[in-house]
Amino acid sequence: MISVGQAFTRLAYAKGNKLTHLEFLEMLSSDEVERKNQGALTRRLQAARVDYDQVLERFDWDSPVQRITDQSLPPDQGESSIRKRYVL
Repeated sequence: MISVGQAFTRLAYAKGNKLTHLEFLEMLSSDEVERKNQGALTRRLQAARVDYDQVLERFDWDSPVQRITDQSLPPDQGESSIRKRYVL
């Protein structure tokens, strides 16, 4: 939910631009959807432990990739033999 300050800011904008009640409600609804989408994205990035310093522009595309199968992992770290993991 938006804060009281944000609601008053939006109300002042609506009055200044003479928005109809429907237009005002649409603006508030779209703000809420955007806020929820941003929060969901933030939660997903945190859950994925995304490092914001790792960007594609700085990725070393020429580094060798080593394929590791479950047979080469210690027994406590093994997964199904179908699943493979790749490391740089």
